[in-house]
Formats: sequence, C-alpha cells, structure tokens
Amino acid sequence: MNVAGIIAEYNPFHNGHKFHLQATRQRTGCDYLAVVMSGSFVQRGEPAFADKFTRARWALSHGADIVLELPTVHALSSANGFAEFGVRMLAATNSVDALSFGCETPDVCALREAANATHDESEEFMAALRAELSSGKSYPRSIYEAAMRCGASERALTALSQANDTLALEYIRALDKHGRHILPVAINRLGAQHDCHEPCNGFASASHLRELLRTGAVDETALYLPSDVLAHYTAHSSTHCAYDEERLVSCLRYELLNRGTDYLASIAGVSEGIENTLMRAACSCSDLGSILKYCKSKRYTMARVRRSLMCVLLGITKDDVLTSRQHGPTYLRVLGVRAAAIPLLSHMCDSASVPLIVKRADAKALSAHALRILEIDSKAHAIRQLISPVSTEIAHDFSEKFTIV
Repeated sequence: MNVAGIIAEYNPFHNGHKFHLQATRQRTGCDYLAVVMSGSFVQRGEPAFADKFTRARWALSHGADIVLELPTVHALSSANGFAEFGVRMLAATNSVDALSFGCETPDVCALREAANATHDESEEFMAALRAELSSGKSYPRSIYEAAMRCGASERALTALSQANDTLALEYIRALDKHGRHILPVAINRLGAQHDCHEPCNGFASASHLRELLRTGAVDETALYLPSDVLAHYTAHSSTHCAYDEERLVSCLRYELLNRGTDYLASIAGVSEGIENTLMRAACSCSDLGSILKYCKSKRYTMARVRRSLMCVLLGITKDDVLTSRQHGPTYLRVLGVRAAAIPLLSHMCDSASVPLIVKRADAKALSAHALRILEIDSKAHAIRQLISPVSTEIAHDFSEKFTIV
C-alpha cells in the first residue's frame, strides 16, 4: 500500500488545492492520499472560513482519501510547530511513504540546503539571528540576513526569500527529526503566490478568496473554486459564510478583561510582557483591527498577535503546547474518509502507533493529556459555531455525522 500525505488548511478549498492533490497522485503514484488538516481555527490566527467537516468533505470530493484533524494547539502555532506536529501525525500512522507540499522552489536539495543553513542548533546561526533581531528587523528578514552572514549558498538564500517556501523548509526539518522514512515531494506552486491579492494563470490565493468572500463578492470567486465549494458559499453569501467579528471581539475582550495578567502570561505565544499590552488593548479597543494594531510590533508580527489572541480565547496554555510536543501525537482524529478508502482506514487502525478516534466512545481510553487536547478541539468547534453569523444552537463536536464521501 503506497500512501502519500499532505498537511493543509483548505481555508477555503480552491482550484490550487485541487491541482496539488492531482499532482501529488501523479508524482508519487500513490494508492491513497492522507491529509492532515487544521480544524476550527487556522495557522494565521483566526477561525476557519468554513467548519472542519465541510472542508474535509471538499478535500475528499477532490482527491483526498482520509482527513485527519491537526489539533488546535498546533494549528495555532508558528510555522515550525504547525509543520512539525503535522509530520509527526503522518509518521504516527505508520502508513505514509511521502509528504507532498507546494512551494516556489520545487527543488528538495535546495530546500534541504536552506533548512540546514538555518538550523536552530547551530551556534553560529543563532548568534547571527539574535544580532539581526536586535537590530529591529522582522523575524523572516532576520532569518535571511543571518543565513547570508553565515555563508549560505545562493540557491539556499533564494529558497529562504520565497514566502511559500517557509513551510517547505519546516517540513524538511521535521522529516529529518521525526519522519526519515517519509520522502519529501515538492510540487511547483502555480499561479498566484501566497497572500497575493491578484489572480494569476487561472489561480487565486486563499487570502484573496477570503477577502472576496468576506465582502460578499462570491461571484468573483467563481473561476477559482470547484463547483461544490462555490455552491456552498453562494448559498451563504448573505452571511459571507465566515464569522461575526463583533461576536468574536466580544468573546475575546471578555476573556482578556476577566483574566489577570498572570493568567495571560501562561497562555501560548504570550511573552516579553505583551500580556500587559493585550490587557490595555481590551480596555481601549472595540474592534479586532484596532486590537491587532495596538499590539503589533517588530517582534510581534500581526500573525503572531492573532494566534496569541485566539489562544487566549480558547485557553491554550504554554503547558498545553509543551506537553503535547513532548508526548507527540496521542491519537489521530478522523474527520472523514472516502468510501473507496475504507481499506486505508482499516490499515491505519491496525498499523498506527496511537488510537484512531472516529466517534466519542473511541476517546474513553485516552490519557488525561490526550483528553485535554481533544477537549480544546471540541471547545474550538463550539466557539466557531458561537461566532458564526447564522449560529442558533451549539452542536457538540462529536454530534456531527462522520463524513464518508
């Protein structure tokens, strides 16, 4: 059984993702495709633009065979944490032979060279990085400049300069640590680049599509979304099918004002005294944009502030992240599977080093730590429903019907 893996968010699922699934099958010749996907909240630090079961169904309808949920604790993490835990989940299946990812530099050797040049265990590189950061440069720019100071090759520096290669480098590092038996497969990213606000060659970036959907311009997304995804957003065009920002901010300000700074300092991503800034922002800012601008700094990028705020909302602590990284995956939550891939699900049940969770009863034997991580995912699912523009009642995470396409 030849199985390829993908780590994704599908926020929203678009034609570029469909191309990636097809290209992965062609490049690897795999029998099955397993996807690890973030759930109710995504790595950029916001609620997902559609619920996780809907996004899993889209993935299954367009080429994936099974979708596993990346725990929220790691979905709301830096690129390093996001990539590393995704790789560890694929490795824990004991079924995956290759990891496919899209990037601007589809040269695995160049990516590996760039990953080695920026290794965090290199004293020379870390000293150069600290020097660049202390000069006031952004973290991504500091990485690039530090690598240059340490003599990185031209092709390594080219890889470091590409936005979508950031995750690719983290996947390479994670595979070296936790999945040496898994082959990295780099797929050339076509069309619009990461966060590009203009379509290119028939493709549009997820960030551009979210902006169109957020403003209700669903018709303008028609060329870039599969028909079933477009139909979903067309049906919800009056609510933009995202989340109610006012509800989100009300919940967030309540959490910030109801907790002391000592508690905020224990939250994942909160450090260097930013808990005081967060508290002041909650008092003086009434909308999310103002809160983000108030807290942003050279050391705290907008994405990092957003992730920290979502961790406050969900109560994700530094201990949650640290303990989860120490234990690694303790279960694999299955969001959906294709009917034709039931043999893959059966194989994973037998081969995986941790239990597969399909229904609530499957979680009864989990450890206290594993239950804590699973409960955070259920809380994230409930909060995403709470801040939905069309939310009425809050359904429990496991009340959703298991998706079989």
